[in-house]
Amino acid sequence: MNALLTSGLAVLRAHPWLLAGIAGMALGAALSGGVLRLYYHARIAQMETRAANVGRRQAEAEAAALADILTRLEAAQKRGDELTRQLAAAQTARQRIAEEKDHEIARLATGRPCLGAGLVRLLNDRNQESGIKGRLPTPTGLVADADSAAAPDTAYASDADIALWARNARDEHDACRERIAALRNWFAD
Repeated sequence: MNALLTSGLAVLRAHPWLLAGIAGMALGAALSGGVLRLYYHARIAQMETRAANVGRRQAEAEAAALADILTRLEAAQKRGDELTRQLAAAQTARQRIAEEKDHEIARLATGRPCLGAGLVRLLNDRNQESGIKGRLPTPTGLVADADSAAAPDTAYASDADIALWARNARDEHDACRERIAALRNWFAD
């Protein structure tokens, strides 16, 4: 090994430029490693900055989307409140008209029998079984004799009972129609 070292030194003495080249290569390798390290650290910092910017932009986009959702939700709430107010106003108007009609029915009805007790019972029983609201009113026309309790078929529905039932059925239909119209308006936009 000593001979190898001696021969290597002899070559370097004969060719001093070779020593300068080897020293330059060593220095270049050392410097390039440092430069590369600096370059990659700079690239990593750039990438981290870009990632932070992407994260910030994503957070801004999410915040904008949430703000848009909140705006639409508030608008929908206002629209729902307005439709609810309209339905309540319509209900109030229907109730006022119903009271006026009830008053007129009481004034115009003669109290004469329209439906016999058997038919009233049939209609009421069928409504009870199906759960339909809108029963005919309890028959008001009763025979005034002592046997009327024993003979329920003597009861009947008067023209006033039928008129009140018809008015109630119409009111229920109008209320349902208005609710359906409100739902259509809600989903139309």
